[in-house]
Amino acid sequence: MTARGHDWTKRFKKVADLPLKASSAIINGEIVVPAADGIPDFSVLQEDRLKRD
Repeated sequence: MTARGHDWTKRFKKVADLPLKASSAIINGEIVVPAADGIPDFSVLQEDRLKRD
């Protein structure tokens, strides 16, 4: 869920599908996507994952 309450599970399937050894969990954090040079780049995240469906 985003800070505004939107369910973006489909947009971040790799994160949602991570194996956890817990019956339930709350994961709080930020997603970082590295650009080709290895430096985190928010525009890469926007282009790849934050497109409107």
